[in-house]
Amino acid sequence: MKEPAILMLHDAGHAEMRVNVACSLGAIQDEVWHPLMFLGSYLHQSAGCINLTEEDALKFIAAFRDGEPTTLGIPIDENAGHQILPEGAGGWVTDLRVGDYEYRGKSHRALLGKLELNEKGRRRVTEREAPFLSPMFSYGRVPFAPYKHTHTIYGVAQVTRPFYYGQAPVSVRASVAVHQESLEIEYAARLRRYPIEPLEDAILLPPGPEGDYADPVNFRWPLTPTDALRVSVMEFKHNREQYSHMHSRRIIWARLVRACKEQRVIHRYAHYEPLDRMLPPDLQAWAIANAAR
Repeated sequence: MKEPAILMLHDAGHAEMRVNVACSLGAIQDEVWHPLMFLGSYLHQSAGCINLTEEDALKFIAAFRDGEPTTLGIPIDENAGHQILPEGAGGWVTDLRVGDYEYRGKSHRALLGKLELNEKGRRRVTEREAPFLSPMFSYGRVPFAPYKHTHTIYGVAQVTRPFYYGQAPVSVRASVAVHQESLEIEYAARLRRYPIEPLEDAILLPPGPEGDYADPVNFRWPLTPTDALRVSVMEFKHNREQYSHMHSRRIIWARLVRACKEQRVIHRYAHYEPLDRMLPPDLQAWAIANAAR
């Protein structure tokens, strides 16, 4: 099976193309170049054989350099139906270039976009709400109004799955383009909110809401769903030594046990367990009552 697959529609001499590319979180870096489309020949059940050349890619770049679709870049502001989101863009493609991209051990020639996702865009990726990118662009013999170039990428959607039956998924490595400085500022703010010690391998880019973790500073020990909570309780007991300060252990354990109480997961008090002895009075009483049953 060829990878990646492309989607193509013909309309009055134009081809409107959608390329679905999987986003995942990689190493945080200042610049992230992500493939928007791959060069080469592809088959589509209705459009037939499509051939994207390096010349085509350079035409897209020329239009971009000329300010199409906007002088800020290409907005990532569409939903799965390629309709503009009323809440605004989840980020921008701020530059384009042609280059090679490694995917599953193979090198692909591609048109790469420099991604910059904001908080909305990052959340849709990290929570897997819409982890794919689907660029939309005109590709025809005459310009697609109101643009003056024949090759113009005019929007990008964050989507969940390919549109057409039989389309091969395009799963490639990608990172969210965010600045290290802003992540460190957010991390420092979490340290002020929660008196939990930082870990050397702390996750700077939030994988989810702070409230979903017993350690919201380093994003450890998930509290949801219930099965994950049970695992967190067991694993934290065996890995508490990761935290050298007792106050960190106390806060994390209390958050775990409180989540058990709220989710009706039975936790029984153990008098020999130092963690249980550090619980707040209300959680101690609840755990002792469970042990007495």
